[in-house]
Amino acid sequence: AKFSDKPLLLPYLQIQVDVDLDSAAGKEAASKEYAFNNEPFAPMYTIATLKGTSQKDIGKFGKTASTFCNEYLFGTLSGSVTSPPSLLEDEGVETLIAEMRYGSLGVNVWG
Repeated sequence: AKFSDKPLLLPYLQIQVDVDLDSAAGKEAASKEYAFNNEPFAPMYTIATLKGTSQKDIGKFGKTASTFCNEYLFGTLSGSVTSPPSLLEDEGVETLIAEMRYGSLGVNVWG
């Protein structure tokens, strides 16, 4: 058998979801999103874009992200927060870390 030098790509599932926690319809949609309410037993990742947030307002992002994780994601055993070292002491990042209600929370490591 001849082996390829190219990497083997395994099947996975990627889901992209826009999340709008500023509207009742957006909150309703987030509460019903399959990817947020079920634990996958297969290779899968979800990209959730939090509408109304940006890198320019880390404080709003931190508050919205902690609300999203605490109220709309299934499971609270562990979580991870990844931040550039230059922002770790930013009030928004500190708020995000402080408000996460998880059994363990890794910061710049896998939780």
